[in-house]
Amino acid sequence: MIGSVGIPSANRFSISEGAVQLPNMSMTVRGWFRPLTLTRVLKTITDFEIVEARIELFCHGVIQPFGARELKIKPEGQRSWGWKMLHTTPEVTLRNDEEFTYQGSRYRVMSQQSFQDYGYNTYELVQDYKSNPE
Repeated sequence: MIGSVGIPSANRFSISEGAVQLPNMSMTVRGWFRPLTLTRVLKTITDFEIVEARIELFCHGVIQPFGARELKIKPEGQRSWGWKMLHTTPEVTLRNDEEFTYQGSRYRVMSQQSFQDYGYNTYELVQDYKSNPE
């Protein structure tokens, strides 16, 4: 019955073949995402001073706080920092150490993981020490 609608039966695959064929979760993930407006902070040096420019980035994603398990992995001195996870569509490309603001709070990208084959990217963020995004 399942084979008649285009879904192959699991008994036709070995365990090693099944492990290679992970599902594309892009449609599921996109249903979970919401519209986000991130304001990128671009820094340049002009006349020996740091000048910040802001560029709004409209995208889809979700920001969530770190759970207890993720916090335990961090070094002890960093556990009290404001850690968040940002999941976005693959079109969003943020770099490590890049800064942006979201809903009045400033964040810094600490690490990134690309899951473009599965329809999303993940970023570890920490709330930046500057409390006012000016």
